[in-house]
Amino acid sequence: MVRIKIKKKQTPEEIEKERQQRQREQVGIQDEFQAKGFELVDWMQNNGMVVVGIIAAILMAGFIWAASLLWSNSTNEKASVFYEQATTLLNSDVKEGQSVEHKNKAARALFEKVWLNYPNSKVAGLARLFAAHISFKIGEPKVAIENYKAFIDDASFNNKLRLVGLLGLAYGYDASNEKEKALLTFEDINKEKWYIDGDTVLWEILNLAGELGDKDKAKKASEELIDQYPNSPFAVKAKMHLALGKSGKK
Repeated sequence: MVRIKIKKKQTPEEIEKERQQRQREQVGIQDEFQAKGFELVDWMQNNGMVVVGIIAAILMAGFIWAASLLWSNSTNEKASVFYEQATTLLNSDVKEGQSVEHKNKAARALFEKVWLNYPNSKVAGLARLFAAHISFKIGEPKVAIENYKAFIDDASFNNKLRLVGLLGLAYGYDASNEKEKALLTFEDINKEKWYIDGDTVLWEILNLAGELGDKDKAKKASEELIDQYPNSPFAVKAKMHLALGKSGKK
């Protein structure tokens, strides 16, 4: 005999309980986005991008913002499918017989689907930022630069994640041996240094200016670094360079 289950009509208490459960799930999504923000910061630090604690807060704000809007309409729901697949793959263990580069490229392809198919979704910008970071990580600075620039162009000036894009762009230019562009980008970041520890940016300016033979700009960056950040370990190095009359990484 076949039994037919009739769905019980929910009571007001059960409806409220279900609503609260959905809210808890949304909080869980936000926590996941926060965690990914910290992972992104760790990745940048491990690749020579000395990004300090405030960037973590900036990323957290950006990922919370994305999580809260992710399910707001059907376009975002569809975009979220690729986005979640990409982030899951990016954070997964490498399968047997698969290289890390292959896994990262596959994740990048999924991120690309987000902005190509759903450019107006709330996570399109974040997807492009992740794709840029992956490109840098696997040694494709030219591709990274393209994606960083696209992210920056689309981001509003008040978008705190814009600074992350600028940092990536600066290091992308440096990695592709476009030193002049790297220097100009770090100088742009220096104008917004209230977001991060300015001594790191000034140290990069000092070194790039030294590599390019711009002694006056290197000297100015050294003096600004020593004056504004006297307790920074970079200030000690800047004093040594000034005393020796040179600039460059030591």
